[in-house]
Amino acid sequence: PAAAAAAAPATKKELDEAAIARLRRAAAQTVEKGGIGILYVRIVAGHNLVNADEAGTSDPYVRVTLEGKTQRTEAVRDTLNPKWNATPFVFAVRSPGADLRLGV
Repeated sequence: PAAAAAAAPATKKELDEAAIARLRRAAAQTVEKGGIGILYVRIVAGHNLVNADEAGTSDPYVRVTLEGKTQRTEAVRDTLNPKWNATPFVFAVRSPGADLRLGV
């Protein structure tokens, strides 16, 4: 039987370059449709949040809204110091006066 050749994993630099290329394409597409560009939002962590559960902790998540489009992180259970390191959100920006809203 023929052995399958394993592809070498991409380096961090190659992954970063690919991500930048995707962002540039997204920005160009937004501008082509009359927008002004894109907004890249990365949610990393929260610190010393207010508890919302009877147990003295919370199940926090972050909701990000721009121009009517909302994205959110996964909830992190039972903590007041969540770490998301979430996949970044990318928003098309249509106007310079757009309101960005973050909610935890």
